[in-house]
Amino acid sequence: MGKDKRTHFWASYADLMTSLFFLMVVLFIISIVELKQIDATPLEVKELKAERDSLLNLNSRMVLRQKQYSEELDSMRYLANATQAHIDKINEINDATKNLDQNYFVYDSINKKHKLNFVVRFKIDDDQIYNIPKVEREKLLSVGQELVRFIHSAAENTPEVQYLLVIEGQASKDGIDKMDYNYDLSYRRARNLKKFWDNNNIHFDRDNCEVLISGSGDGRLSGTGLMRELEEKANQRFLIHILPKPGQIQ
Repeated sequence: MGKDKRTHFWASYADLMTSLFFLMVVLFIISIVELKQIDATPLEVKELKAERDSLLNLNSRMVLRQKQYSEELDSMRYLANATQAHIDKINEINDATKNLDQNYFVYDSINKKHKLNFVVRFKIDDDQIYNIPKVEREKLLSVGQELVRFIHSAAENTPEVQYLLVIEGQASKDGIDKMDYNYDLSYRRARNLKKFWDNNNIHFDRDNCEVLISGSGDGRLSGTGLMRELEEKANQRFLIHILPKPGQIQ
């Protein structure tokens, strides 16, 4: 028997003992009342009977309240167990992303995300995948294939879970007047990676994976300055995020 089951047993046992104790006290008082009626006057007998009826009524309310309390306690236990089961399942799903091939991904513990463990850097103002060195393009193909493999495997193990794949393009700061341009440039970089995968027959199952193409520009707007490098040239790139969407956990 597990620890939680033992805890539930003793809590229920204590509730039962409390009810029985109160019942014994009420019965004892009623017995005293009945004995007093032997030598009592008719008026006193009437008062004693009223007192007895009041105690019996009180006992009935206490029994009903005890039953309600037990039902509420059982409900809270059920919710606590269900909540913990959801937490355990979500942790299991999040841990599953650690199975991504470490030849291509590394876990960023600060931002709690995976990122590519090799450098893919565009030339300034460039958004074309085919202008990236061939060795890096080949690695990008392997990254796409690994993502498809991971999502397919995860869908078999946890079919109720879907994934959000975010391809985020980035740009370097090239002057305050180019901030809007950099947002457009970063989006084109992400879009072209998705096209590159499509052209090489790397497709994600729409039933369990939603692909979002985004551009965070040069990070100057609030909320878009995360996961950037101190050296601006290193931000002429894109990031890949894979996020589980648990949905309804059974």
